[in-house]
Amino acid sequence: MAKTEIEAEFQNGKLIRQDEPYNYQTDELVVEFTGTQIKQTEFGKSIEEPYTYSVSGDKINYTEDNKPKTITIKSQSNNNLVLVVEETDIHDGITYKEVVETSFVKK
Repeated sequence: MAKTEIEAEFQNGKLIRQDEPYNYQTDELVVEFTGTQIKQTEFGKSIEEPYTYSVSGDKINYTEDNKPKTITIKSQSNNNLVLVVEETDIHDGITYKEVVETSFVKK
């Protein structure tokens, strides 16, 4: 179950925006890792088709919209998991990066 999420945006390596932490309601977002699939639900309803994934060190690798994606495991314990997703894009010579860090509590 997701607990909090923080989103930040960078332009050419400089922080241009960082949101206040968003605190999820109970069962608002649940991410379940089962075997080789990632399942996501909001308030008990599936929000996307399950993704197939693999883990290599601190990286979770999966494919979305025919594009390989990576989630970084920032930290984990028996009850908590912190995941970071980074997406980078270049437009007109400017590098844009969005970083989303989500903290989960084991259900």
